[in-house]
Amino acid sequence: MFCDPPYTVRHNYNGFRKYNEVIFSWADQERLAASLREHRQDVALYRQLATLRTDVPLPERLADLEWQGARRDQLEAVLARIGALELADRVPRWRV
Repeated sequence: MFCDPPYTVRHNYNGFRKYNEVIFSWADQERLAASLREHRQDVALYRQLATLRTDVPLPERLADLEWQGARRDQLEAVLARIGALELADRVPRWRV
């Protein structure tokens, strides 16, 4: 696994300038590498879980998987329970 440390860019044209040693030092890089080596099996599992599979047959069509919107009654019940009804204003689309 390759882990690229944070780097500074030239903001005028976003080209690579140098690795940013202030926010991610060489010692930080060594500590990250040691942690990844120590947890190699976990790293492999997370990589597998984060990989989009294209070889699995799905009975659904793409249109069936499209988000239809939030169910207002169900979401508002949850929001009321946690005291956050104002979050309903952020919902971009309600299911009809």
